[in-house]
Amino acid sequence: MRGAFVVNKYYTDNGIEYIASRLSAELNKRGHTLEFTPCPTLIYDENCSFDFGGGIDYVVFWNKDYMLARALEKAGIRVFNSSRAIEICDDKAKTYLQLFGSGVKVPRTVVAPVVYDVSEGTDSSFIDRVENYLGYPVVVKENTGSQGRQVYLAQTRAELISLHGSLLRTPHIFQRYEADERGVDIRVYVIGGKAVACCRRRNTTGFKSNVHMGGRMEKYDASEELVSEAERIASIIGLDYGSVDFLTGKTHIFAEANSNAYMFGIERLGYNIAGAFADHIVRTVEGRN
Repeated sequence: MRGAFVVNKYYTDNGIEYIASRLSAELNKRGHTLEFTPCPTLIYDENCSFDFGGGIDYVVFWNKDYMLARALEKAGIRVFNSSRAIEICDDKAKTYLQLFGSGVKVPRTVVAPVVYDVSEGTDSSFIDRVENYLGYPVVVKENTGSQGRQVYLAQTRAELISLHGSLLRTPHIFQRYEADERGVDIRVYVIGGKAVACCRRRNTTGFKSNVHMGGRMEKYDASEELVSEAERIASIIGLDYGSVDFLTGKTHIFAEANSNAYMFGIERLGYNIAGAFADHIVRTVEGRN
């Protein structure tokens, strides 16, 4: 069978190229081919079309354009991950909304209100409420972002006002600083509903654990409860493949889920993540349990 590894037309990096190469190699072992494919253009007309070519049995979608992923699904193509899972993971507020009522323990979170471009948006009472509910420091995150680049820390009211002002018309959230270890989190990789690897990410130079921000991965022996919770969260979101991240503390608190979790660091620890993902893809598209 023939698959396409769809990437953003304007951005790839070594991590994405590593994933494409590893998945291609593992799928080849299983009698499949995987072609590295820049994201096609979506065209709305009476039929809704895209310049994708023919003969594709499935798509590994390594992009965040969930509208295109949804168009591919409407055309009958199996997409890993689904458009819905990508949409939920790519927007932190949508992630928490999806988990609402599930019993998953999450940080105290305040969602910034929508501010129209014709509005001034200054609201000291809103800042008061964020302060009173969260305390300091306050973690400020753009709803959409990756690799820790759109995450900030406000230590004072002045910093909080400045960050909120700079992001006024950018969807963002505020969160209580929950972790008891600065720059540390636990990441669980879940594929096909099963946890396949776990690591601790540690950054001694800042509060962000992301590898791209200086974090380092090490093996971590997760408890059965944490593994089960990661699998449950992945199921609620609908992930075929991804990671579920937890803040460290007396009880682990869910931080975020990633539909495009990188593989290089975790595979260096000895886990065959690409092989596990390839197995899930083959089982799914060939209709095997």
